[in-house]
Amino acid sequence: MPIMNEILTKFDESPNDIKFLEFNKKITDSIERPQELKFILEHFSYITVNGYLKILGNDSENGFIYCNELFSKCYNPDRCLIAYDILGGLFAINIEKLNSIEYFAPDTLEWEDLEIDYKEFLYWVMTNQLGTFYQELIAPDLFKLDLSLEKNEVVLTYPFIWSMEYTPSGAVRKIVPFKELLEMNADFYRQLSI
Repeated sequence: MPIMNEILTKFDESPNDIKFLEFNKKITDSIERPQELKFILEHFSYITVNGYLKILGNDSENGFIYCNELFSKCYNPDRCLIAYDILGGLFAINIEKLNSIEYFAPDTLEWEDLEIDYKEFLYWVMTNQLGTFYQELIAPDLFKLDLSLEKNEVVLTYPFIWSMEYTPSGAVRKIVPFKELLEMNADFYRQLSI
């Protein structure tokens, strides 16, 4: 399969710290497009990048299906969650916009159109552009926390990183389940969007 070889080659060539757990059990035949998403779901339990980004795979406990069940309760069902970061940032396919990837920014609580598709997203996370994208968000002391993206752990920051009171050096950080931060950010998003 040429797409598989191309993606695996790019993983190997990436300057980023990419870890993945290969898994060869199909979880669904319902996903046909984008075919790169189908490939990831058929072959990987998850992929982590630089210790702060998790691309969802077919992990039976913390993967694509579980996270999308949580996500659909909190946000627009016309989006499909594909990845998230340790601060609660979300990457989702907007099905209404021809599968364009959008990012829910935890520092603004707003959805941003990245104007890329899933295949372009995979290649983007393998480049130095990912570090540039996160340079304002990822504080070095985040890596001192004993956090496990594989177990769907993320970081709750107080003051919240979207608040005026937030400063990276003065923030208190705590590891919480992804579900907790997802629901909290969704509540704030709804309240602040009214």
